[in-house]
Amino acid sequence: EDDRNSKCILGVGLHVVKSSNKWISKISTEMDFLSLSAYKDYNICAGAWSEEINFFLPLVINEKHAERARKAILHRINMIAEEKTFRVQHALMVVTAIMNSFVVQLMANTIGMEETQSMSRRYQQRVDPKIASEKALVGYCAFHHLLLWLADNFPEIKEHARKSIEQFIKDPEYRTKKETPDLGKFLLNLAIVDEYSWQDLNDAFVHESLDRQVKWYVDKFPTLAYLDDAKCSPTQRLALTVKSTVISRKLVIFQVFFLSHVCKQSGRTLTDILHDYNTRWGRPTEDQKRLLMKAVQSLLLKHDTINSWLDYFHTLKIAKLNNNAQVCTALKKAVVNSKNKQYHGAKAQRMHGNGNGRKRVNRRRSNTAVKTTMMQEEMFAVQEANLHVSDAEVIEYVGVLQGHRAPVTCIKVVPTSSGENRIVSGSRDKSAVVWKYQQQVRKSFGGVPDATLVEGAMTKRLSGHNHFVSDLDISADGRYAITASWDRLLRLYCIDTGRLCRKFVGHSKDVLAVRFSADNRVIVSAGMDNAVCIWNTLGVLQQRIERAHHSWITGLQCSNCVDGSFAFVTVAMDKIVKVWHYDETQSMYTVKHALRGHTAAVCCVAVSPDDSLCATGDKYGNVLLWDLDAGKLITTLEAISARREISCIRFSPSRYWLSFTVADCVEIWELEEKKNVGILRKGNELDIASRKTGSTIKNLNCIEWSIDGKTLFVGQCNHEIAVWKLSKNSI
Repeated sequence: EDDRNSKCILGVGLHVVKSSNKWISKISTEMDFLSLSAYKDYNICAGAWSEEINFFLPLVINEKHAERARKAILHRINMIAEEKTFRVQHALMVVTAIMNSFVVQLMANTIGMEETQSMSRRYQQRVDPKIASEKALVGYCAFHHLLLWLADNFPEIKEHARKSIEQFIKDPEYRTKKETPDLGKFLLNLAIVDEYSWQDLNDAFVHESLDRQVKWYVDKFPTLAYLDDAKCSPTQRLALTVKSTVISRKLVIFQVFFLSHVCKQSGRTLTDILHDYNTRWGRPTEDQKRLLMKAVQSLLLKHDTINSWLDYFHTLKIAKLNNNAQVCTALKKAVVNSKNKQYHGAKAQRMHGNGNGRKRVNRRRSNTAVKTTMMQEEMFAVQEANLHVSDAEVIEYVGVLQGHRAPVTCIKVVPTSSGENRIVSGSRDKSAVVWKYQQQVRKSFGGVPDATLVEGAMTKRLSGHNHFVSDLDISADGRYAITASWDRLLRLYCIDTGRLCRKFVGHSKDVLAVRFSADNRVIVSAGMDNAVCIWNTLGVLQQRIERAHHSWITGLQCSNCVDGSFAFVTVAMDKIVKVWHYDETQSMYTVKHALRGHTAAVCCVAVSPDDSLCATGDKYGNVLLWDLDAGKLITTLEAISARREISCIRFSPSRYWLSFTVADCVEIWELEEKKNVGILRKGNELDIASRKTGSTIKNLNCIEWSIDGKTLFVGQCNHEIAVWKLSKNSI
């Protein structure tokens, strides 16, 4: 038995994810010890918490174990890197990727970042966040131990790291993504060299990281692409960039803290630190563990103690940026640098879309195809996000509401007399969310009122459905919300309490649409069973219209006829629009008009605020405008941004405007002159990628105007609700 133990090689199982060009994009491990013989002989492919394992890597632990495992360590690193011979670059790439993964996992367990895919649901439910954080720190130190052992046994690794740092400091070209694809991995070079410390490269590192952050916050807040203070004030720039870079800033802070307090200990060489690790079997001392956990609590667990760029730069010892004016200048310079380096903008997707900084060139594409793609990417760039309606008015992108876990399918504004701003949204996450939002006027440094930003908070989550929430409506008094779902049910909720009031059971297939009547006495629903159900508010089915259409009913809207009687409009995939009213002689709802004019499946419908007009949109990007009372076609509008499905239509409550979503755009039309006012478009990687592959996935699902017609809410497939504001043009 002693002989078997002397030959045992211990390590951990890894889950390695690689990109299409074999670059490592993610490595994760739960740090549960595993022997090489168990991994090989018993074909272990899952950990204790059912996480997937596809590679094994031995650990150093101590000198004797490292000597025994030396050959296996080098061989397993080669296997992960998919190389036949050992090279220092591959060893650095593998170990630094693992250490970076521990920092990400640490963030996941402390500040609410989404868990990594390798962590199973059982693990998330059973492991206390504090224990998981300690485990991540111990794992981080274990691989720091491995990195020091490699550097001690292969001096060329140290030399490679030293040259990389030297070039990064002296040569600006070496700081770009082409030469240094991952700044987090590069920073760990400091852990194995004695010649350099964080203070030697902090200025170059921070400015390069600022350049790389531009892409992410410009995608989220397009106004940040402007350099003119009149379009994006200094205060607005500071507030939005701080809000958008919370995760990346804290990752950098933790890495720098570890390098300064563990990797670079006063009066001790790297050899001394390696020896200490060997005596403790690769684990940190209790003092180090307490120090690291205290750092985690102070930097990560609290509510963003680093609440401004000044605090961030002070923590990283960047003396040149010590006031807000200097910070704003640096942020503007980062936008310019990012554009010049092609980190964002029209060419960024082609240059860096593969995630590792290497340029991808498809030589089989014709010049015409390349030019077409360039035009598309330029069209969907975020630099001109605002829509100038006129010289005096502009529609600005002012914020985003985040809280859903799947695409947003429907939005309704809650009418209220108390002055509160509330909306309710439904999603494919099987729930509806009640939001309370407010508009905040930001002021510039001179105290001049600047752009209005929208900030929202989720106040209630209305749950209970077993499938996607497809549609919802709000009662006229703003007290109740009714939701329709693919689980064939309607659910009536109290908005203030979030409690379920009543279930409506009657549909035999998925329910796709539901509406209240104006007086709240009637509820109408329809769906895939081709039937229309008419209910009272007690959940009693008053009438079921079988075969109301020849195919799925995709949308409905309620209205009032000229004589004041209740009516509703339904649209379906059979290309027909039907107007229904109550027939006194038959004591039931019957068809008043069957409107034909669409040449494709009709996807959505809207009724004007005065109940005189009806707009319907079809699968091929056509919008037809009807006279509801006469049952006649007035005009046809064709989407100019894309010939794709019109997913949602809404009339403006304050103007003679019609707005609708098509693909990733919101088109706004002025109906009196039948002209296009403009197109709202917020570009991102998914949008551009979907056009490259020819995908027909719609990126925008629904829209809704506020009651005053000045705010537009847009439900997106990325789980967010974008908010646009119609305001006076201050320029």
